[in-house]
Amino acid sequence: MVMANNETPLSGRLLEKQTLERLLKSPRSEFLAVYGRRRVGKTFLIRRFFETQGLDIFEMTGRFQGTRGQHLQIFAEDLSEAYYGGAPLAPPANWHEAFRMLREAIEQTHGQRKFVLFFDELPWIASHRSGCLPALEHFWNAWCSKRNDLLLIVCGSAASWMLRKIVSARGGLHNRVTATMRLLPFSLAELESYAHDRRLSFTRRDLVELYLCFGGVPHYLDHLERGRSVAQHIDALCLHKDGALRQEFSRLFASLFSDDKKYRHVVRALASKRGGLPRGELLAAAGLRTGGGATTILTNLEEGGFITSMLPLDRADGVITVCEMKFTDGPFTISKSYAERLRRKLAVFHDVTGTKKALHLVFVTSYELDDNRYSRELIDQKISMDAMFRS
Repeated sequence: MVMANNETPLSGRLLEKQTLERLLKSPRSEFLAVYGRRRVGKTFLIRRFFETQGLDIFEMTGRFQGTRGQHLQIFAEDLSEAYYGGAPLAPPANWHEAFRMLREAIEQTHGQRKFVLFFDELPWIASHRSGCLPALEHFWNAWCSKRNDLLLIVCGSAASWMLRKIVSARGGLHNRVTATMRLLPFSLAELESYAHDRRLSFTRRDLVELYLCFGGVPHYLDHLERGRSVAQHIDALCLHKDGALRQEFSRLFASLFSDDKKYRHVVRALASKRGGLPRGELLAAAGLRTGGGATTILTNLEEGGFITSMLPLDRADGVITVCEMKFTDGPFTISKSYAERLRRKLAVFHDVTGTKKALHLVFVTSYELDDNRYSRELIDQKISMDAMFRS
């Protein structure tokens, strides 16, 4: 059983903590599926939350490319640590026997208001032909669901696997999950809370820059140090030859996808075009053929939070909102020449889309938009950076 450091605060995650509190207080047993891209803080959230509740949890973490025998050995060691004081236990012969051992350990334990069972990186544990998933189905259906004092949590970074095999499963696990949690990177508000909790001195503009670079991913933010500027952090972590994140792209994708090269080709193709790419152009740039395999790659990348598909905005009220964004060091003033550029952009949008709808121009900027004749004429709504930090 591995527990989090008491001195490390659990920043943000208000909705997720509320969900865990609700499940913990539930009068029935609950089955929670947690998924989200790697490095986003799934394991830390579960460990740290239950530690603050004063609860010990049974935790097993899968090993990347681990064999069935290795995982059964890990299970026996974790079971011993959780319930038998670390005394040696012979590893079970199969997963059905493993869950029987877990059931017997729980039945012999008294005085705990809720038993929390946490299987981390389940896609690695329940690999093809491991027999883990059918045994897990039987464990939940035949025993856990009949009790009122269990919280079973399964977690995985392979989002598509978790959705296909657990959340939307057919067979024995169909409709058995009682709650799901997709953990996303921090919002800007959560990033600000994170920086405050760790006494990192950054302006809101600094935090936006950090967000643009590190995407609100807690594992990356954990590398931030007091006394360094944003530029110094980027140089030290990403550009220096020994930077902690210099090889992150390759390492991360290799741990998530079996044919990671194709996935990396897609991301590199998108990164080469600031405005994104239509599906056909993207597949051609990535060297992929149209078909089910390409669809699977794009779906896995999107479910993992690495790419986003954008659809043209088509509101039912006869209006299309067009956003103009400026990342500046101070208030922005729309000059005569810039106003003409905005008019041309709106005209091009009308011509290319052929829309008959009204266009509303929203101006998004770091600070304020100065009030002048051009802003009053062209801008329907103004949004400053501060609005993005609201919870």
